[in-house]
Amino acid sequence: MSNNQNMHKAKAAKDDEFYTQLSDIEKELVKYKEQFKGKTVLCNCDDPFESNFFKFFALQFKELELKELITTSYRDSAIKKQNINMFDSGAYKVRIVGESNNEKDVPNFLKREHYNLKDVMRWLEEQKKSFPNGNLNVFSPLETGDFASEECVKLLDEADIVVTNPPFSKFREFVALLMEHKKQFLIIGNKNAIAYKEVFPLIKENKLWLGYNSPKEFVQPNGTTKKFGNICWFTNLPIEKREEYLDLFEEYNLDKYPMYDNYLAINVDRVADIPCNEWFEMTVNEDLYNKLKATYGDDCVLIDSDDVKKQYHIKVRNIVMGVPITFLDKYCPKQFEIVGLDRYVEDNPNFGHRFHLNKKEVYARILIKRVIK
Repeated sequence: MSNNQNMHKAKAAKDDEFYTQLSDIEKELVKYKEQFKGKTVLCNCDDPFESNFFKFFALQFKELELKELITTSYRDSAIKKQNINMFDSGAYKVRIVGESNNEKDVPNFLKREHYNLKDVMRWLEEQKKSFPNGNLNVFSPLETGDFASEECVKLLDEADIVVTNPPFSKFREFVALLMEHKKQFLIIGNKNAIAYKEVFPLIKENKLWLGYNSPKEFVQPNGTTKKFGNICWFTNLPIEKREEYLDLFEEYNLDKYPMYDNYLAINVDRVADIPCNEWFEMTVNEDLYNKLKATYGDDCVLIDSDDVKKQYHIKVRNIVMGVPITFLDKYCPKQFEIVGLDRYVEDNPNFGHRFHLNKKEVYARILIKRVIK
């Protein structure tokens, strides 16, 4: 079975428990170190006894200079069913603080100069064993642990940054909640989510973008690993690569960059082939010339014409280009403007469907144009 088929099968079955490997978390989070200083981090889809997000932030709590770490499990966790059954609901939260008026709220491992994962997990086991007579500020039950529940939304409002791998089947709902509560986040999702009607407008409006890396393997509750394709990090934290201009070397010509049958944009098959031109020179028929002139106005200039053959040699300034979704890995808002997504761009005459070249549907395209100053 292909990697993408694994993802689709998991989503259809609502089999959402695929745990991110610690190495993948470390590889991405190292890029954001300064942005976590003094912040409260919420991992709201994470059983702390198994979650590598919890382990990472607990281990890096002092290094990142976090204010607090809050982690919540949920009622239907497969891990909970295997290992923990202390609460009727089966859901619980763990809170780690670096400073408190009550010294008992601060984990003993944070009081050491150096500590390791065994120290963290030993402390966590102690909190479990001491329930219900232990410190409820640190370890306490939840009714459901669902990220959209009232109790977890209250925790969300306390947090500065959310970092987690949300359930595949609830990605839209999860992102909508984060946006509603105006939270910064760094989360894992299927790259196909880029094309979701609820998600793409956020990308277009520069409210959400891709992170640095693409995790490939995830751990299942039974301990085995499964590979997926098209997985990436989504975030709204500032990242350096969004400031990096894409080098453009290719010169435009109509043969290499044909115009779609049903939309006034040129097709670009590879991100590396995005042309460097500001003006796009081409020969078109009368109908296409009239459409381009109506759309681009003074930025569509007639160079020469053959009135007999009804051929018009023109140049168009900053024409719209359809590029693969992989463009978002290289997207710099200072260099390009995102116009829309092929299927859902407002002036698509076949709204809801992709564009055609020579009467054949083209794979998903993001519409862009250069930022010309």
